[in-house]
Amino acid sequence: MHRGLSEAVIDLRARMEWSQEHLANQMCKVAARNGVEINPTRRCVIRWEGMETAPSTEHRMVLARIAARHKKTADLAELFRAPVSAWRLVGHVKLRKPEGRQPPSVETTGDARIGTESGDD
Repeated sequence: MHRGLSEAVIDLRARMEWSQEHLANQMCKVAARNGVEINPTRRCVIRWEGMETAPSTEHRMVLARIAARHKKTADLAELFRAPVSAWRLVGHVKLRKPEGRQPPSVETTGDARIGTESGDD
C-alpha cells in the first residue's frame, strides 16, 4: 500500500470527523448516485489506512468526489484522482527535508537518474 494514499484516507476521515464505517457508507451512497458499482466496507477502510491494500481506481474516484464536495477536504480530491504511479512516488519521497541534511540532488541527464547523491557516478 502506498503510505501517502493511506494518510490521505486517514486525513479525509479526520477532517470530516467520520468513523471508518461512516466513510464506507458514504462511499456506497456516492457511488450509487454516480452509477459506480462498489461496495466498500469498514474493513476495506481499515485495510487502506493500515497500508494492507490500496483503494481501487473506482474507490479512489468516489473518495475524490466526497473530498471535492466539502471545502475543508477539497485539497484531498486531487490526491485521490492522482494515478497510481504518482502514489508510488509519494510513498517513497519524504516531503520534508530532515533537519541538518541536504536533500539529494536531482539529475535530469540522458540516462534519467533521479535522486542520486552528488559525486555518485
